[in-house]
Amino acid sequence: MTSEFIIYDLIALAAWVIALLLIKPRNAIDFSRCVGWYMLVFLTTYAIRPSLSELTGDFWLYDWLRIGTFEEHWQLMATAVPLALFSFAIGYAAGRPGTHAPSSLRSKSEPKPNPRAVKGLVFVLLLIGYISTLFVIKHGSGVADLHYADANMGAYEHNTAWFAQDDLLISSATILYYILTGHLGTSLLLSAPWMAIRILNGGGRTNLIGHFFGLMAVYFLRQRSVTRAAKVKSRQVLTISAGVLVVLVLFPLMGMLRALKHELGINSLYSKDAFLMLRSSTDPDDLVQDYVGTSSPVAGFELTLAHLINDNRSELGTQYLYYYFVQPIPRVLWPGKGTPYAWPEKLRGIEVDPRIGLIGGAPGSIGMAYEQWGWLGIPFEFILTGLIIRKWEEAARRRPGALHIQLGYAGLYSMLPQLGRDSLFLMFANFWLFKFGIPVLVLWMMYKAARERARMPRAIGAFSGAAIVSGTMR
Repeated sequence: MTSEFIIYDLIALAAWVIALLLIKPRNAIDFSRCVGWYMLVFLTTYAIRPSLSELTGDFWLYDWLRIGTFEEHWQLMATAVPLALFSFAIGYAAGRPGTHAPSSLRSKSEPKPNPRAVKGLVFVLLLIGYISTLFVIKHGSGVADLHYADANMGAYEHNTAWFAQDDLLISSATILYYILTGHLGTSLLLSAPWMAIRILNGGGRTNLIGHFFGLMAVYFLRQRSVTRAAKVKSRQVLTISAGVLVVLVLFPLMGMLRALKHELGINSLYSKDAFLMLRSSTDPDDLVQDYVGTSSPVAGFELTLAHLINDNRSELGTQYLYYYFVQPIPRVLWPGKGTPYAWPEKLRGIEVDPRIGLIGGAPGSIGMAYEQWGWLGIPFEFILTGLIIRKWEEAARRRPGALHIQLGYAGLYSMLPQLGRDSLFLMFANFWLFKFGIPVLVLWMMYKAARERARMPRAIGAFSGAAIVSGTMR
C-alpha cells in the first residue's frame, strides 16, 4: 500500500468519524434506524474494500478503465469522500424532529385497513411476482435477464421498469405479511421458493440480501415495544448474527454459481447439466476476489474515481430524467425511447464511456452525484440523502400502526446494501418506486379510506349532539 493511499485512508477515516459524531453514535447503533448500516456500507465501499484491494495488488479495474493509478489522482478522492460524508451528516442532523414533534407512539390512533383486504394485496403481489419470475426462467436465459443493473448496455433495450426487478414484488408482499401478522416464519416460508430460485441461479443477490434487511427493519421496529432490555439485546444479537451470516455466505456463493453456470453453458437451473456444478471446483483466489478485488460487487470506489477524472461536463440530471419519467413507459408504446446512456448524449451531447457500459459498472454514490451535477452535486445529493433517511426513520418510529409507512421504510432499509454502489435517487427509481411503491400506494389509499370511515361516526355524533342541544334550547 502506497503512502498516497495511506494518507487518503486516514483522511477518509477521520471524516467518517466526524460524520458519525454529527449523526450521534446512539443513532448509529440503534438498529431500528438505518443510518448505522448506511455509514457502514459507505465505509466499506470507500475505505475498507479499496484498502484490501491495494493490499492484494488487484488493479485490474484501473487498467480496464484506463485511469492510470490511484496515486496520480488521490487528491480527488480525498476531497470528494469527506465532502460527501459531511454533507450527509449535515442533512441527517437537519432532519431531526423538533421539540413540538410527538414523542409517544400513535399506533392506537391509527385507522386500521381491513386485514382481509391487506392479505388480498399480499396474495396478488405474490402471484404476479412468482408468475413473472418463472416466466423469465422458462423463456429467458435466466433470472438475471431482466435485471439490467447486473447486465451490459444491450439489456436496456429489452425491458422496462415494470418488469425489471419484478421479483421484488415477492419481497414486498412477504415483508408486508410480516408487518401485518408478526409471523416471521410464515413470511419466510412464502418467500422460500423465490429465495431458492435466486440462490440456484446465482443472480440477483442484491435483491435477496436486501430482503433480509427489509425483514430486519420490521423486526427491530417491533422490538422497540419490548420492555425487557435483556430480551431485546439477545434477540438483536441473534438477528444481526443471522443477517451477517447470510451476507457472508450468499455474497460469494451466488457469484460463483453464476460464473459456473456461464462457464458450463447452463441456461436454466432445470438443465440436466446443472448437476455438474456440484462437482465443479472453484479457485480459492476467485473467492478472495469476490470479497476484496476491484471486480468485487462491493463496487463504486474505482468507478467514482473514473467519473471524477473523466466527466468534464455534468449531465444535469438527464439520467434521472430517464429513470423517473421515460423508463416507466413500456417499450411497446415507445420502442425508440433509448437507454439511460442515450439521454445525456441526446440532450447534452455527452457520450458514455463504452468501457463502463460494457461491464455494467455501478457508478458509486459519489460518482453518480458528480456525473449528474458536477462538484455541487455531491453536497446536493448527500444532504438530501441524509435528510430523507432521517425523516423516514422518524416517521417509521412514530407511526408503527401505519402499514404504508412501515412497508415504505422496510423498502428503504432493503436498499442499504446497495447504497454505496449507487445513489439513493437511482436506487429509489430502480428498486423502490415501481416495486415497494405500488403496494405502499395501495396501502395509503386503504389508510385514507379507513380514516374517512373513522371520521364519519364522529361527524354524525357531533351533528346529532348539536341537533339535540338546538332542540332543547327551543
